[in-house]
Amino acid sequence: MTKIQVKDRILEEGKNLERREIKTTKLKKLTKSFLFVFFAAWFVSNSALGGVIRQERMTKEEGLLSQADKHYQKGEYNKATSIYLKVASSARRTSDLSRAYFGLSLSFFYRKDYANAEKWIRKVLELSPRKEISVLFYPRSFVQLFYQIKERVRRGNIGEDEEKKQVEMEEQLEGPIQYKIYEKAAKPEVNVLKDDTGGWKEGKWEIDIHYSFWTIDPILSAFEDSMNKELEEELSEEITKQIEENHLALVKADYEQNLVHDSGGSNFGLEFRFYPKGKEGSFSLGLSFERTKIRYSFVGIAKQKFTDGSYGDVDAEGLFESSLFSTNLSFRWDMKPAWRVSPYFVFGFGLAPLKGEFSYSYTGRYYWVGPTESIEDSDTKTIKEIEEDIENNIPNIFPIIQMNFGVRGEIVPSLHLKAEAGIWDGFIFRFGLAYRF
Repeated sequence: MTKIQVKDRILEEGKNLERREIKTTKLKKLTKSFLFVFFAAWFVSNSALGGVIRQERMTKEEGLLSQADKHYQKGEYNKATSIYLKVASSARRTSDLSRAYFGLSLSFFYRKDYANAEKWIRKVLELSPRKEISVLFYPRSFVQLFYQIKERVRRGNIGEDEEKKQVEMEEQLEGPIQYKIYEKAAKPEVNVLKDDTGGWKEGKWEIDIHYSFWTIDPILSAFEDSMNKELEEELSEEITKQIEENHLALVKADYEQNLVHDSGGSNFGLEFRFYPKGKEGSFSLGLSFERTKIRYSFVGIAKQKFTDGSYGDVDAEGLFESSLFSTNLSFRWDMKPAWRVSPYFVFGFGLAPLKGEFSYSYTGRYYWVGPTESIEDSDTKTIKEIEEDIENNIPNIFPIIQMNFGVRGEIVPSLHLKAEAGIWDGFIFRFGLAYRF
């Protein structure tokens, strides 16, 4: 190899090294700009609905039941019976009905109307066959009556004559057991009359699949000016360096650019949800497994002019993509759980390993007094590679915050269609299908 060849080889190696350094420097700056905008948008979107949790209002039936409970506590069983009957004839929620039925059974029992006491105990058991009561809260004679009827219901013995049953119950309850002893027994607190058709033993489960559209476009305009300013500096410098490889002593003049920013993505998930108080309960706890795809990009044209009249004109684009697999915990409140169509609110959070890829490219021409020359460059790197280049730690775990308002409608018994809109590290519009069991 001649000295000239060696010299040319050294010069070529030097140029290659310089190009790699330029790429690394440019990628560092562009990556910092993208990550700044993306995380700033994430912070703003997650703050948009912070602290918004609505409380449910007391229903008309709950107000009447509270009045009836007060009369019951005072021993005013006739007044309590009248209000319980009113609720029993108009209530729609299972919890209200069960509470009214149980209040009626106790009120009639204290009035020594055992036939009606049995009637309403049977109605309670129709709603909650597994209901249990204790002598810690109710008279022993009433507890005995309750379990006698529960056993009859279990055996299907429901065809006895009402008058005969009245006599038999009076003999049982006032014979070996003196009723007056238990009439003075401690009466239950108001809240013990509330429905326990749900409880943890009878909680209802729900499973659903859902699909969402993801974006930060509604707040993207707030960051476009700062992002364009960062990109203006980087693109201008990059175009100039590419041209200066073949043309020395150029002096920059005006610079023009027109860039369009965009974001988008999708979310798909499978969720398991538990309702502690059963089908009519408003609160539920959910565990979901989610895949969220995030895309943030810019595309447009850039033109760098020089004092000698020449200029470079390029089409540029950049793209950040991430696919997050997360596990999410959520809390949901159905505002009208007994209705066929009910609004609800969801608050939740999750964690996902942060993985993604950043790429950029530009192609164009340099126009001067000589033949037109092409200029172009491109590169792609993962977040891990970018972290090594910028010598700075990027969080490996990505937090996800969820705050959605939604509505669910029952299509057929136990099968619901759901629609939601809200925050999911950005904005999402979600549709799902859920089955209750």
